[in-house]
Amino acid sequence: MLSRAAYPEGSNRLSSFWILGITLAVVFPSIVGQAAFDPPTGQRILPDDRRASEQFGISVAVDSSAGGGFLVVGAFRNDQIASDAGKAYVFRRGTSPWFQMDEIFAPDGEVFNQFGQAVAIDGDTIAIGAPAARKDANLFAAGAVYVFTYPGTGDQWIFQQKLTASDGANGDAFGRAVDI
Repeated sequence: MLSRAAYPEGSNRLSSFWILGITLAVVFPSIVGQAAFDPPTGQRILPDDRRASEQFGISVAVDSSAGGGFLVVGAFRNDQIASDAGKAYVFRRGTSPWFQMDEIFAPDGEVFNQFGQAVAIDGDTIAIGAPAARKDANLFAAGAVYVFTYPGTGDQWIFQQKLTASDGANGDAFGRAVDI
C-alpha cells in the first residue's frame, strides 16, 4: 500500500521511505504541499551505498509471503556500472528490522538502460524493467525486463532471463511497467 505524505524535516527527496509494519509510506511533498509531518514509528530504508540523484525509490515492490518478506527498490539512475545504467536493491526483513540483502544489476547493463525503473516481486521471483535497454545493436530504448530468482539460501538473487518484445522497435520502452 502506498501512502503519500509531506517530507519529514531534513529528508532528501525521493531518496528514502519509511516502512510501517508491512505498509509502505513513500513521501512526495509536491502532492501534499507543506503539511506538517510527524515522523512515523517505523524504519527508514536507505541503501548501504546511497548516492545523490540515483532516484532510489522510483519503484518499490513488497512480498511478505516468503520468510519474513522481501522489498525490492529501483534506482534507475544509478551510475555504478555506467551512466544511468540503473540498479535494484533487495531488502529482507529479519526478526525485526529490514536489512539490505543484495544489489542487482542488468548482466548486460549499458549507459542509459534505466534498469530499475519498474520492479515487481512474487515469492522468490523478481522482475525488473529497463525501458531504455537495447534489444540489439540497432534498436535503442526498445526496452527489456530482467527476471531473477532467489535460491532460498544465501543473500544473492540469480539472473534467469532477459525478456524483450519479439517485435520491439526504437523507443518502445518495453519494461516501463512490470508485474508478476
